[in-house]
Amino acid sequence: MQIMVNKRIVVGLGLLLIGLVILVALVQGLREVAASSCWPAVTGTVLTSTVERRASLGDQGEFEGWLFTPRVTYRYEAGGQSHEGGSLSLMEAWSSSEAWAQQQSGHYPAGSSVRVYHSPDGARAVLEPGVKPGLWAWLLLPGAAIIVGTGLLLTRGPQDRGTVRITFWPA
Repeated sequence: MQIMVNKRIVVGLGLLLIGLVILVALVQGLREVAASSCWPAVTGTVLTSTVERRASLGDQGEFEGWLFTPRVTYRYEAGGQSHEGGSLSLMEAWSSSEAWAQQQSGHYPAGSSVRVYHSPDGARAVLEPGVKPGLWAWLLLPGAAIIVGTGLLLTRGPQDRGTVRITFWPA
């Protein structure tokens, strides 16, 4: 069995579906990150504060440069038990700027006291709870895909003559 489908409909539906899937995943992640701002806080101690470096590779596996992220480990007590954490926030950030990563890790020198926000069960912890303002910008990507996909589905034009043939084989 074969059916002919307009290319605008195929592209529009594809963009709409991809945008919706990415939007749902991002919103779930951002909700979890936002919830961390309501976690209980305790005083902890920084154990180590360094910068991690990893290679950035292109599509073909070729070296494109270095990426850096601050790495801070700390000890805290929650629920009567000692824990170690290593997350600044629930969404890890990497940058091509080593100076940025050094600056971030510099806020937490080894041996210093820090405010540690931990999940109610004490298993997860962060030093910087909540959503940073720039993270909300990621919602623009799926938003744009949804708008363009919807626009393609709702408009018509001279290019509507193009079709795609979809063939279904019997099972």
